[in-house]
Amino acid sequence: MKWFWQKRKLAFGIIGIIFVLLAFFGLRTWFFNHSVERVKSKLESNYHLQFTIGEKEFIGLNQLAINNILIKGSQGDTILYTDSLYLQLKVLQLLKQKIRFKKIYAHRLEGTIKQSEIETAFNSKEPLPISKYTKGYQNYALTMERIAKTVFSMFPNEVLIDSAKITYQSAKGDFEILCPTFTINNNQIKGHLQFTNGFGNFSECRVNGNLDSDQESVTLNLEPYLSEVVTIPVFEQIWGLGIRFDTLQFGFNVLSATSDLFKFSGYINTNQLSMNHSKLAPKPVIINQGSIHFNASVGKKIIEIDSSSVITLNQISFSPYICYKKQSHRELSLKIIQKEFESSSVFQSFPEGLFTNIRNMKTKGKVSYDLNFRVNLDNPDSLFFSSELTNDSFRVEHFGATNLTQLNDTFTYEVISTDEKVRSIFIGIQNPNFTPLQEISNYLKFAVITSEDGGFYYHKGFDLESIKKSISDNLKEGRFARGGSTITMQLVKNVFLSKNKTISRKLEELLIVWMIENLNLTTKDRMFEVYLNIIEWGPGIYGIKEASEFYFDKKPSQLTLNESIFLASIVPSPKNFRFTFNKEGNLRDYYSEYYRFLSETMLSRNSILPEDTIGLIPNVILKGEAKNYLIQSDSLQQDSLPASIIVITDEEIDPVKF
Repeated sequence: MKWFWQKRKLAFGIIGIIFVLLAFFGLRTWFFNHSVERVKSKLESNYHLQFTIGEKEFIGLNQLAINNILIKGSQGDTILYTDSLYLQLKVLQLLKQKIRFKKIYAHRLEGTIKQSEIETAFNSKEPLPISKYTKGYQNYALTMERIAKTVFSMFPNEVLIDSAKITYQSAKGDFEILCPTFTINNNQIKGHLQFTNGFGNFSECRVNGNLDSDQESVTLNLEPYLSEVVTIPVFEQIWGLGIRFDTLQFGFNVLSATSDLFKFSGYINTNQLSMNHSKLAPKPVIINQGSIHFNASVGKKIIEIDSSSVITLNQISFSPYICYKKQSHRELSLKIIQKEFESSSVFQSFPEGLFTNIRNMKTKGKVSYDLNFRVNLDNPDSLFFSSELTNDSFRVEHFGATNLTQLNDTFTYEVISTDEKVRSIFIGIQNPNFTPLQEISNYLKFAVITSEDGGFYYHKGFDLESIKKSISDNLKEGRFARGGSTITMQLVKNVFLSKNKTISRKLEELLIVWMIENLNLTTKDRMFEVYLNIIEWGPGIYGIKEASEFYFDKKPSQLTLNESIFLASIVPSPKNFRFTFNKEGNLRDYYSEYYRFLSETMLSRNSILPEDTIGLIPNVILKGEAKNYLIQSDSLQQDSLPASIIVITDEEIDPVKF
């Protein structure tokens, strides 16, 4: 009897499965059409895209052949087109009105992306549609879990793409990615890519890797195909960034995923990476070997890159920690803690083309770097910042292209403006315009120190408080509105570096400043002396002696407090000095507050005496050639105001003695 009932249950089960299959077989077209309509409705309502498909025919239970698929943009231009498509659908997903595939075979797949449409989408004031996959965006972990599941579930078990082309159209020309063949089979990815643009650049590479949708992991390797390097001209066409590499490897793996915590890891490895951009460096920057291995986690309100992550640049490696929290406020934290390592490995690891002055420098000893940054993005004034590069028996055995001790000797300073040589200034007593520090008015020295870098004689080239204030102000403005340069940094920038405003130049500036100050390559007095003798004080006016004569027809030693405060105020923007005067030839009213602030600060530091301020008023009488430059109009552009009128370093320090 028991055997009878078991046999009967089995029979009913088989009948039920057959019934479901027959029902699906009869209704599969309805399920598919309904799913397509849902996709079509979303594309049209959310993205203003037109979606149409040609003739379709089911083959067997879950296989479908479509003549063509066409997606057009809001302006009627073709965005995606495929000539013929063969699909094998996942039955259970189709019953849920979702289109998921086991197999995809596509022939002649073509796509077009227009820069204008992307810019329109990003500049649109309409809120972006929030799909059901990201509607939990206030819960970062849930959002990441949904995105990962959606993306990996959409990858078929088997893919064959025959002849694909993606075109990117911009005002600078067209860029094309050609893919003669691309396959996914048994989790193995294989493909062939070709890159071309309107400038005649052509490159091709092989693609291979692994995709495991069940484990939610993917790896990709790009390597040259019939060439020595891979060039991706799309970045150069869009952002002016030229990228070339010998090999590029990428990996991503979901470690665990819940609605409360999403953990993942990944890596990027590259060999012979070359980057070329006008804002990066004058010449291509080449990294022989570089890698990023990261471990990250995403919670409900937190995104964190763990300190077990490692960034490697040639011979050096360091571990960053990055954390973003959004709870009662938005907080961003960054830490880099590096134990001691040989300084020689640092200089040998500098990418080619990055630092011209200190390249090939030979050093001994050890160095270590410690960075700690934390800021409440809703209250930038709360910023905490510490940065320290320390050394242990560090010394320079051989300078590179530039001898950093040249400040101690006589040398010729080349004045460069807009990449053109303006004039040469000989730094030494043989030059009649060179003024030794002791022959310059103390008022002028104190005024410049107070205005430009109050802690010059006490810090090691970097003013952390000024840097913190700069970062805080830039966060408030949402742009780079203020720098935090010290006198040492300004001097290094003028004497050793080019006028090209690049990331490379700024990094090199920081390194040279650190070495000059920490290795005591020259004295503070000598640095200040050279600084006052080379900086620009007006149109074609360089050095304090020329400035004293140009404005007041006197020697630097004869400058009064009133005149010194005026000269200090124009250092940040010397060519615009004429805008500080009205049509009567008097200093404008805003100078009253500046004079008061600077004189009170100098008094508080014992730089001047109370009797020095008797009769001090914001007014100077131009007696030199400068009076011929005054504007006759009473108009004044706000952006022409000297920066020092608005920004003055105001640390409490001991008085400076010259």
